[in-house]
Amino acid sequence: MPETSSGQDAMVIKSAIVLAFLAPATCLVAHRSPLQSLVAQRGPAQRCAAATQRRAATDDYVGDDYLITDSLDLRERPSLATALTNPRDLLALALLAVGAAVSAENVAGSYGEAYVATEVAAVALGAASAAAAFAQVATAYNISPNRRRGIVDDATVTAFAGAYSLAVSWLALRASEACPPGLGGLDGVCAPLALGVFAYGAAAPVYTLVGPPSAARPPLSPTEALRARGLVAIGALGAVFAPDCVAFALGSDAWWDRVAALHASQRTLESSTSLFALFATEASMVAHRAGKAGCAPFERIVPAFVGVCFVLAVAPCAAALYWLGSDVSFFSFYRD
Repeated sequence: MPETSSGQDAMVIKSAIVLAFLAPATCLVAHRSPLQSLVAQRGPAQRCAAATQRRAATDDYVGDDYLITDSLDLRERPSLATALTNPRDLLALALLAVGAAVSAENVAGSYGEAYVATEVAAVALGAASAAAAFAQVATAYNISPNRRRGIVDDATVTAFAGAYSLAVSWLALRASEACPPGLGGLDGVCAPLALGVFAYGAAAPVYTLVGPPSAARPPLSPTEALRARGLVAIGALGAVFAPDCVAFALGSDAWWDRVAALHASQRTLESSTSLFALFATEASMVAHRAGKAGCAPFERIVPAFVGVCFVLAVAPCAAALYWLGSDVSFFSFYRD
């Protein structure tokens, strides 16, 4: 049995995890790259000249790729509605709508049967979104033809987002009260695969930023460096789920049943936090595609994305800790 203070331990440590995610995101909002500061100080003619210089300094690429140079100098922009009116983004928006419902239920502390049903709907849409991401890469649908360095490459980050969504969707379903019979028997396969995804998400953005360029992968543009820094924060959040993957790989259904009996809200908390990561990832990819379409420059998209993540992930996670903190464990449930 856990000590009396285990619920307090969970509150303190998981609150620190929330702040650890919020702090990098806030830094991204406050950060202005040298490119953005330069553009803000220049007039129209100088901005056009700067755009030409940026294009000349970047390796050859096809078309106006705003994932490389951003759309700071674009005069006529497509509306957000126009850019998102396609099958891929309609699926993403459906998932975010369900995510808003899950988040609202967490803020209200409503964890009944209806909440479990909403969780299952979110998991199903998360798996569908993952499949759509893999299909995008396989068919090159709405994928930039320009191959870039590391995880900032459009095809690479799209495939990673699909794998990440699938990993957290599996973890949310595996931990929840709605876990179907037989899913636990796949822990030996699913848990290591999910762990690999989270490890890649933590390491790839850092390597993209600091690793040496190659002939096949040109140096990062200022826009790509900004995007890579944003992925560092998301990768750090994913690393939080690594202990759960290890625990499921080494544990069993009997172990998880004991945990649920000892800590009444553990299933709800573990599944909910996994879904918050799913919603943040989906929002990040919607923002990615909106920026690629030129709806707004990334210096505006990044703060908007952080605001969406606060509503869909950070605030409901803090609320879940408030409502469930006395009935969960952070350390002892791994040993129960």
